[in-house]
Amino acid sequence: MREKEYAMLRAIGLMPSSLKHIIVYEITILTTVGLLLGYILSIVSTKILHSYFSVMIGNYMYQIPFIILLPISVFIVLVLGLSCIPLIKRINNIQVIRVLNSI
Repeated sequence: MREKEYAMLRAIGLMPSSLKHIIVYEITILTTVGLLLGYILSIVSTKILHSYFSVMIGNYMYQIPFIILLPISVFIVLVLGLSCIPLIKRINNIQVIRVLNSI
């Protein structure tokens, strides 16, 4: 856990609400990058597998299932959003002096 980093930021005067915003922005950026990379890799690998197996199963038109991607994206964003709630609660209860004394 990055408790020491958060305690240092709080010690130099960062407000808890600003710290929450930093964490939410970080999670949002990581989620977006992860989703985009996952989509790109899955589309590329599916195209490669399709071209490889098209000899065995016949030649048909491959279509990207965009209808399936939207609910999966919403689910991932919700799960990651809900997973940051305990982290934010823990940061609210952080005792700066205790953490900095343990360094």
